Amino acid sequence: MLVDVGRPTYTAQTFSGKRYEIWAMQSAFHNLPTVNGQMQKDGLAFRATDVAYKASAEAAQLMMDIAPAYPAAAGITTWLRVVQLNRGGVSCCPTRLCSRSPRATSR
Repeated sequence: MLVDVGRPTYTAQTFSGKRYEIWAMQSAFHNLPTVNGQMQKDGLAFRATDVAYKASAEAAQLMMDIAPAYPAAAGITTWLRVVQLNRGGVSCCPTRLCSRSPRATSR
């Protein structure tokens, strides 16, 4: 399920270093998992790796490891996220394969 509650009113804070204090700018409010109480972090140090895109007449697929987008406290070693759009019909098939430390939990 995808949820879009709309956008907040943009203010000076939206474009400042305090933008992530606004709930709508936080990863927990963008269909992203919170793991061990940790949301995805901002900045170049926290980004997906091994990003690959492929397309054919039948489908388009985007794949990436989102584990590096989380701080070490999340306990994730790899998290392969794949989204595939099958053409010829309206379907989107998200899949997730996760490898994490034994104490890691997600919500």
